[in-house]
Amino acid sequence: MTNSRAFLLSVIIFLLGVPLYAQLDTIHRIPPCHSRSDRGQQYLYLTTPEPMPFQVSLTTGTGSAFTDGNGNVISTITLSNAMPQRIYLGNGDAFPNDNLVTLTRMDQLHTPLNDKGIVLSASSPFYANLRVRTSQQAGSLTAKGNAALGQSFRVGHVFNAVVTGFNTTSRSNFFSLMATADNTQITVSGFEPGIGLETSAGLVYPVGSYSVTLQKGQCYVASVYVDQTKPKVNENGLIGTLVESDQPIVMNCGTWLGSPFTYDLKDIGIDQIVPVDRVGTEYVTIRGDGHPDLETPIVVATEDKTDVYLNGSPIPLATLDAGDFVRIPSSNYTVDENLYILATRPVYTYQMLGGANFEPTGGLNFVPPLRCSDKSSINFIPEVDKIGNTSYEGKLLILAETGKEVKLNGAVLPAALFNPVAGNPGYVTYKAPGLTGNVQVESNGALQVGLFGRNSYAGWAGYFSGFDQVVRPEIAITIKSNCGDTLQLANLLNADSVVWVKDGLPLSQASDTLLTGVQPGTYFAIAYREFCGDYLWDTSVQVIIPEPLRLEVTTTPVTCPEIAAGSLTITTLSGGFLPYEISFDEGASFGTTTALDSLAAGSYPVWIRDSLGCVFRDTAEVLLDPQVPVLDLLTPPPLTCLDTTQLIELGTTSTGGNFTGTWSGPFGQVVADLDQAFPVDQAGTYILQITNNDNGCVRSDTVEVIADQQPPIAVLPPGGVLTCKDTLIQVDATLQSSGTFTYAWSTTDGLLTGNVDSSGIGIQAPGQYTLVITDSNNGCTTELNTQITADQVSPPVVLAEPEVLTCILTGQWIGMAGSSSPQWELLWTGPDQMPVPGGTADSLYIQQPGWYALAVTDPDNGCVAVDSILVTQDIIMPVLALEADHPLTCLDTVATLQADLEDCAGCDLTWWGPPGSWSPDPNALVQPVDEPGWYILTVIHPDNGCQAVDSVEVVQVPAPESMSIGSILPTCDEPFGQLSFGAVTGGVPPYGYSFDGGQTFGASTVLYPAPPGNYTLVVRDQSGCTLSVDTSMIAYAPFTLTLDAQVGIAYGESYPIEVTTSLPIADIQSILWEPAANLSCSDCLNPVASPLVSTTYQITVTDRNGCPVVATIRIDVALEVDVYIPNAFHPDQNGINDGFTVFADPAKVTNIRELRIFDRWGNAIFLTRDIPVNRTDLGWDGTYRGEPMDPAVFVYLVEVDFIDGSQGRYKGDVQLVR
Repeated sequence: MTNSRAFLLSVIIFLLGVPLYAQLDTIHRIPPCHSRSDRGQQYLYLTTPEPMPFQVSLTTGTGSAFTDGNGNVISTITLSNAMPQRIYLGNGDAFPNDNLVTLTRMDQLHTPLNDKGIVLSASSPFYANLRVRTSQQAGSLTAKGNAALGQSFRVGHVFNAVVTGFNTTSRSNFFSLMATADNTQITVSGFEPGIGLETSAGLVYPVGSYSVTLQKGQCYVASVYVDQTKPKVNENGLIGTLVESDQPIVMNCGTWLGSPFTYDLKDIGIDQIVPVDRVGTEYVTIRGDGHPDLETPIVVATEDKTDVYLNGSPIPLATLDAGDFVRIPSSNYTVDENLYILATRPVYTYQMLGGANFEPTGGLNFVPPLRCSDKSSINFIPEVDKIGNTSYEGKLLILAETGKEVKLNGAVLPAALFNPVAGNPGYVTYKAPGLTGNVQVESNGALQVGLFGRNSYAGWAGYFSGFDQVVRPEIAITIKSNCGDTLQLANLLNADSVVWVKDGLPLSQASDTLLTGVQPGTYFAIAYREFCGDYLWDTSVQVIIPEPLRLEVTTTPVTCPEIAAGSLTITTLSGGFLPYEISFDEGASFGTTTALDSLAAGSYPVWIRDSLGCVFRDTAEVLLDPQVPVLDLLTPPPLTCLDTTQLIELGTTSTGGNFTGTWSGPFGQVVADLDQAFPVDQAGTYILQITNNDNGCVRSDTVEVIADQQPPIAVLPPGGVLTCKDTLIQVDATLQSSGTFTYAWSTTDGLLTGNVDSSGIGIQAPGQYTLVITDSNNGCTTELNTQITADQVSPPVVLAEPEVLTCILTGQWIGMAGSSSPQWELLWTGPDQMPVPGGTADSLYIQQPGWYALAVTDPDNGCVAVDSILVTQDIIMPVLALEADHPLTCLDTVATLQADLEDCAGCDLTWWGPPGSWSPDPNALVQPVDEPGWYILTVIHPDNGCQAVDSVEVVQVPAPESMSIGSILPTCDEPFGQLSFGAVTGGVPPYGYSFDGGQTFGASTVLYPAPPGNYTLVVRDQSGCTLSVDTSMIAYAPFTLTLDAQVGIAYGESYPIEVTTSLPIADIQSILWEPAANLSCSDCLNPVASPLVSTTYQITVTDRNGCPVVATIRIDVALEVDVYIPNAFHPDQNGINDGFTVFADPAKVTNIRELRIFDRWGNAIFLTRDIPVNRTDLGWDGTYRGEPMDPAVFVYLVEVDFIDGSQGRYKGDVQLVR
């Protein structure tokens, strides 16, 4: 490395890496902007260097369909170098298009937004440039592709000021974001205190920082308004604001109408920026054509203690901390209209520039840093002199390497056109004026090209190159082995070579990636990368290797083996990598404990492990005092019921004058005789404790003496009871002990049968029984007793004597003569020897004679007793017959009843008859009656109460009760009527009929003719009974109808017809109106008429005799029709005025009977018939034989049909217009 490059090292170390061209990319994301006014017409320009066509897809940020400013949905568009595209996005000032995808309203500020912004993607790289214009403003934003993605940004915008003198409400600054992943957490900080964010609900004043959460594709726009009503800090308080996110986002920022001037001159300055990791430390800005107070670049620091130098000066213009900015006066531009900016740490550079040397034409450029890897070809920038259809002076800002060839649209630019850059001789600049159309720039060196459009009122710009990504070398060191004897490089990226250094001296034996045989010391690894012909080194990585692990341990001994009283303590730990971990179980577990106590004599592992996993292993010995007593007690056999005493033998237990002992056991404590066995007769724990009186060591031994003296454990079931149902009881002992046993049964007052030396026995007699159980192993016994009793007595049962069943006593209860026990079970059986249903009580209700038995069971012992009785019956009935001698008639009014009775001397008689005044003789069998109806006689036998009943009906032969009379009255055609008999009810047919009041009778039921007058009609039945009815024959009288003779109405009106008549409504048989058309009803008296033409209506009313009366009314209808025939038409196929026809109300004009067209010489051009009105597609389309006619005047003849059946004829001229 040469000394001439030494200063450059600290400056461009951040620029190392492989370039990824930003503006030319396969995907671009454009969040929306915000403006208070002058939103203007917006256009999106797309170009590509690719010769082959490819598809570019377009969606909103959240993936919804993209719609252009003409309302067309565009999902894809074809793009190639020969086929650039310009898409009209809409006019932000034209309602309702103020809600463009690239623009937000005030109510959409400071909140997550869906369906905003544009996402463009393709398989090949392309440029995307957003341009906006109004009559006096213009702006440009160039998308930066994937280079725009990042997680840390600093805001910049036009240096803004509040207009003084009067309040203007157009200036604002903003920044906008688009997320690329769900749940993106964004933090905004570093803004000036007191700044007021605009929302539809009023100003929001964030303090310190605030957060926003966006889902993939959602956008967020924040804006501050600059006017006299807003906080003063809003002017420039957003510059330097830090926007950070946990996932990549895209950011636009700038000023939509603003200016550093305090009078009402303003313009648009917007651009898309890149994240902090893509900005640099070297910039060259090329002066625009604006006012000196406008041509002032703004530098924003990203790190503290950033020095900013201009044009190679060794004295910094300013020292900035992160988020601070400096506005560079335009006086620092050289005579060659360029400015070299050098910072000691990465910075953002925003260039304010103007289109003309006065204030209104301000704009903003986000300037790319210098890269020796900058792209060398821009193919191409579209329409450098246009925004939409508005022309500007097109210019380019070109920065190139010194001595490199630059071509503009294929022509080499003379080197004399380029100006040197003071402080950086490696670059030259050129401002190319007067350009139009599409522009291509290429060079054989690094190249930056910016678009610059201007006129008298607007300036706009945007760089089409720069912001290529710089990747620094990456390096890290890992320790290969856990004791640090081998080092290896990890994550080595973008490095051309590596040098290892130990304690400040290079290691000749080191390879690039692995270092072995490492000894304690300090190691460095330094990565180098070639950049633009030189080598630069990155920050070194350091590792310190310490001395090996060591430890020291001290211990205390154990005096008695039974007492774990030893200990160990780690007194020294050193070497390795802190912190340490310690293990006392050979590495099974590690912790921080450094000491162990209560240890028995023995060897203990002690391991130490450092933070790298390196382990040092050691062992500590805890010793045992050799003067220890010896005990060896022997366990005696168990105590049993046969052997009640045992001896504990001492074995090899220590003896001698210096040893003393003590026995402890269930009995207490006694001094031991160490020369003899110890006798015991109780089970339990016996302890012999021996003390060495020389060293005080105490040892003990324990013997457990077991007693096997447990008698067998068994149980017998409780004593049983022998009953009528249980005559044998099996008694079995249940053993709860294990082993071998013998059994013996005995009794003093019972009876033993069967095997008496088993665990169970069957017992059939009451008494006490004893079982003795002996354990065959220890001789212990158990005696068990059980008592057996008997309950075999049957219950007493005696049934009471029953009564005889008669017609009076049809049923009775039978049962026990005494009471029964509630717990007994009872069962009745009947004459059929079958159980009686429900017969389980101590009494039974019966209604049949025969034998009945009751079985009673004592459920406690199962014993049963039975008794039975015979039930008899007497139900012989009297014999009775009752008759009547004849029916009652109108002539024979009394009948006689006769009763015949057998075998019933002394029987009781009871008569019943129809309700009335009949009083029969209660003891007579013959009774006279004069009322029709049913008569009943009841006879009851005095011995058994059985009775006989008979009845007879005395019939009244009825006289005629009613008859119907028919009549046909005289009518308008017949002066005589007709009378007739109808149906006769009652009486005895056949009947006789009389029309003269009963003077004469005959078989005829009809009288015709019957002159008008009064009549008495009489009917007589076979019994001579008669029935008469009076009636009249009424002479015919005609009726009248009255209504208006003639009325008039207008077309479309209705007329309610009113008719009056002398005929009662009930006598009307029918109503008929003719014709029935356009009437609300044709069979009612007063319809509503709605005729379309003049009409005479006739009403015919017929009475119930069939006599009609006719009347008429004339309704005259006046028809008014407006017929419109155009005098010109323009058949240009735009759907408006394309055909010639007749226009009228189709409710009044039903048809165009004929439409004829003639030219001025009388030649027939067109003819059509019978078409509806108002249909231009069925009229003349301006052609003749399929060819369009030239513009001229033509003659039409038209005949139409009106709704009332009449016709109209029209003639006139029509002008054909092309």
